[in-house]
Amino acid sequence: MTKIGPLRRIALGILLGACALSALGQETPTEYDVKAAYLFNFAKFFEWPAEAFADRQAPLALCIAGRDPFGAALAAYDRRTVQTRELRVRRGVALGDLSGCHILFVAESEERQLRRILQATLDLPIVTVSDIEGFADSGGIIGLVTGEKRVQFEVNLVSAQQARVKVSSQLLRIARNTRGRFQ
Repeated sequence: MTKIGPLRRIALGILLGACALSALGQETPTEYDVKAAYLFNFAKFFEWPAEAFADRQAPLALCIAGRDPFGAALAAYDRRTVQTRELRVRRGVALGDLSGCHILFVAESEERQLRRILQATLDLPIVTVSDIEGFADSGGIIGLVTGEKRVQFEVNLVSAQQARVKVSSQLLRIARNTRGRFQ
C-alpha cells in the first residue's frame, strides 16, 4: 500500500469533501464548500501553544466573525476530530468574544473592522483566516485567494510567529505565496 504524504492529504480531503457533496446531490461544490474544507484541513497543519487550551480535552474552536458565508458547509466538520481534539464551530463571534478561538475566519462583512480585529488578535494564539482581498498583506495569517478558477491561499509567517502558532512546512509548500521567513 502506498503511503499518502501530508500535502496530498489536504488535496485528498478537499476532493473527498467534494465527492461527499456530489453524493448528497450537489453536483459541484460551491466556493464556500471548498473554503470550509480548507479551514478544516488548515487545523491539521498548525500547532498552538499549550496555554491556548483550557486543558487536554478542550475543543479546537473554529470561530466565524461577521456574516457567516458558509451556510451549511461547515456543519460537516463540526465535532470532527483534529489533532486529538474535537473541532467546534462558533458562529457570530464578536470582537470582545475571541477567547477560546483557535481559528478565526473573518467574513467580508467585517472588512471595515479588519484593522481592529487584527489588532485585537495580534498577540493571541489565533490563526486568522479570511477571503478579504489583501488579508495576508494586512497582517492576517492566511488569506484565501480565488484565482485561476480555484481557491488558493497565502500565509503570513510574521503574523503566525507573533501569534505564537507554528505552521507546518508541509502547508507552506503548497501555499501560493508566503510573507516573512520560515523559522
